[in-house]
Amino acid sequence: VLRRLTLDAPDFRGDELSIDIGGSLAKVVLFQPSPPPEDGQRPRLCLGSPRLDAELDALLKQSGERELSMYVPQLGGNLHFFCFESKHVAAAAAFL
Repeated sequence: VLRRLTLDAPDFRGDELSIDIGGSLAKVVLFQPSPPPEDGQRPRLCLGSPRLDAELDALLKQSGERELSMYVPQLGGNLHFFCFESKHVAAAAAFL
């Protein structure tokens, strides 16, 4: 994802997604352009729909998710990292 993120690129449209599916773990990185968060606020993943946000929360809880979100000023947005067992890839793919 980071190699593809060039904000000046003519084909840059916004959100970028990268998935690495390994033998036991699947890793997902999502970049979302956004303004800096308020002081003390942690970046929050927002899919633009309360229904989609709820579905993602349920999927992550079901899979025993590990998640980290951070604002990266050099990129002008948030990076969201997720890690879950590969056996949940089918549910994640259906969601995506």
